[in-house]
Formats: sequence, structure tokens, C-alpha cells
Amino acid sequence: MRIRRTRHEQITAAVFLFVNLGMFCLGWFSPQTIPARGVSLLIGCMILAVGICVEVAPNVIVVPGEGIVRAISYAGKKDFGKVKVCFDVTLIARIRRLEQHRDGHDLAVSVH
Repeated sequence: MRIRRTRHEQITAAVFLFVNLGMFCLGWFSPQTIPARGVSLLIGCMILAVGICVEVAPNVIVVPGEGIVRAISYAGKKDFGKVKVCFDVTLIARIRRLEQHRDGHDLAVSVH
């Protein structure tokens, strides 16, 4: 029996390759000053934004986090970008709230 490769498996392999290749190529990069860290943060955010646009625009791949936002924006007839920002801010606020309560409890959630 011959195993058929699906598009999803091919895309997963490509993402895995590019992430690991990028980590290998940037292994030397470690900014030490605050301005250099700020510049690298801005560049990283721009690269991430381009990646999200490439993923979202053609409606090819939907990861779970993006899928729920798409469903909410479609059902509510709202702009995807605005729903995405609200969803992400809500998730961050909930994580920060959980962080405040983690001391002395078994539950520990951390974002660093």
C-alpha cells in the first residue's frame, strides 16, 4: 500500500524546515543593548505580520487560533482584523489574571 502525502503534511514539513533553518541561521544573533533589542523586536513583529498575511489571505491554512477568530468574525459579520486583535488582547488579559493568582496555587501560567 502506497502512502499518499497530503498538502497539510507538506506544509507542516515546510514550516518545520523554515523554523529550524531560521533558528540555525540566527543562532549567533543576541542583541545586548535595549535599543538593539527594540529594533530586533520590531523586525520580528514585521516578519510575523507578513507571515500571518501570507497565511490568512489565501484561506489555505487555518490553525485553531485563527479558525475560532474566523468563525466569530464570519458569524458576527465583523472585520477579521478587529476580531483578531480583540481575541488576542482577551487571551493575554486572561493569562495575566491567572498569573496574579498562581502564587500559592497549583495552577501556574507564565508568559515571558
